[in-house]
Amino acid sequence: MRQYRAVVAALSPLTHDIRLLRLELLDSETIDFIPGAYVQLQAPAYEGSPGPVSRAYSLAGDPRDKRHIDLIIRLVPKGICTTWVFNYLRVGDQVTFNGPHGDFRLSTTEAEMIFIAGGSGMAPFRSILTEMRHSRNPRRTRYFFGAVARRDMFYLDEMQEFERDLPDFRFIPALSKPAP
Repeated sequence: MRQYRAVVAALSPLTHDIRLLRLELLDSETIDFIPGAYVQLQAPAYEGSPGPVSRAYSLAGDPRDKRHIDLIIRLVPKGICTTWVFNYLRVGDQVTFNGPHGDFRLSTTEAEMIFIAGGSGMAPFRSILTEMRHSRNPRRTRYFFGAVARRDMFYLDEMQEFERDLPDFRFIPALSKPAP
């Protein structure tokens, strides 16, 4: 684990309340992480915040890209870090984070995997699926992704690509309040 400096390379809306934050490392640094890991993003003090804070976000990107990290961040009402990301952070801004942390990862067993997540909980599974595609992992995997309505779904095209590329992967979206 170590401290990194990065610049915001992209801040893209995925849904009305979820953004992809793509960070590019500064100073020719690189990062090595195992899919499933997370980092602690450091938000500075800003108007309305009590002071600097750090929050954990799972890495959502390709572990083979050593110069960038992707974070999927959902807006939490009155959340100090998410308010900063959504209302203050801009492309080109510099940020700091530390990591990688955590022991959540793809195991070496051949047992079936069942992923269950909603919203920004997709982050570690997106990274794991990317690694599975690179390594041509044939493991039987089912991913149940929950959301309230269709507008809360994202990366559906990418999930279809994983279904094409991984021989026994299925993505199952589930809505709690679907439109008629």
